[in-house]
Amino acid sequence: MSHNPQKTQDNNEPQIRSFARDVRGGGVVEYVILIGCIAILAYAGFKAFGDQISGQIKGQTTTLKAVPTASP
Repeated sequence: MSHNPQKTQDNNEPQIRSFARDVRGGGVVEYVILIGCIAILAYAGFKAFGDQISGQIKGQTTTLKAVPTASP
């Protein structure tokens, strides 16, 4: 009994073509990639501007603390 690699390849070819044409779940993969890219960009933005943003928030907090509040 000899093993014929050509025959095995011929048997798998329709399965491979069917798999290549199968687009189920493609939308989910695209959304995962999109969310991943947005997360990377957000991380890079916070890393680059984090100190500036933090300083501005602290400045606004100080300004708000100085505003007198109305008594009921």
